[in-house]
Amino acid sequence: MTNQSPTWVFTTAGLAVNLVYYFTMLAAAIFIFISVLRLLNLQPPQLTFGEQFPNRVSIPVDWEKRGDVTLTLPEEFLVSLNPGERKGELQVPIHSTLGLSYTFFILIALIGSVWFFWLLRQIFHHTRADLPFLAENARRISQMGLLIIASSLFSEVYDYVIWSQSKPYIEAMSPGFYSGLSYSLSLNGPWVFGLVLLAVAQVYRRGVELQQENALTV
Repeated sequence: MTNQSPTWVFTTAGLAVNLVYYFTMLAAAIFIFISVLRLLNLQPPQLTFGEQFPNRVSIPVDWEKRGDVTLTLPEEFLVSLNPGERKGELQVPIHSTLGLSYTFFILIALIGSVWFFWLLRQIFHHTRADLPFLAENARRISQMGLLIIASSLFSEVYDYVIWSQSKPYIEAMSPGFYSGLSYSLSLNGPWVFGLVLLAVAQVYRRGVELQQENALTV
């Protein structure tokens, strides 16, 4: 039973990674599909989320004053404030500069997530008990580390661009409504983990070398 436990854990983890990978793929496909409908002005009301209007994208915002209010801003920008909460959303037409920027950044984030879980899935798929160290897996681990580090830089660019493009509309609102945008993609936290993965990749490469040396001496 003890000898079978690591194999069981590895198999279960691999299945979990597969599920997350396919879920991320599905989320990306749905986002692309709805974004295309929005760009073509074909999004039906049935495919909106919550209080969202068709052919718009919703950017989360934090606000100070409680109430249930919808403000109309220039260029048909809308702000919906949820009752009983200090949250809301800035709804912008997808064809606007802000709408296109937001859609682009979310799409890149989803593609990065799909790529990350695809690499992790490949590691589980190709690892064998009799051949645990593979040069391809070392490369995949390095790419995963670089992806995590790149996501931190990407998040900073996202924050700056979305905030700078949203600021004029925030300033056009009535004073006292808003404390700012809740615009972070939350991708900038684990950059240290990216460095750890790069270090692990180097150790893994050394394992590949030792495995090859052992194979030659047998």
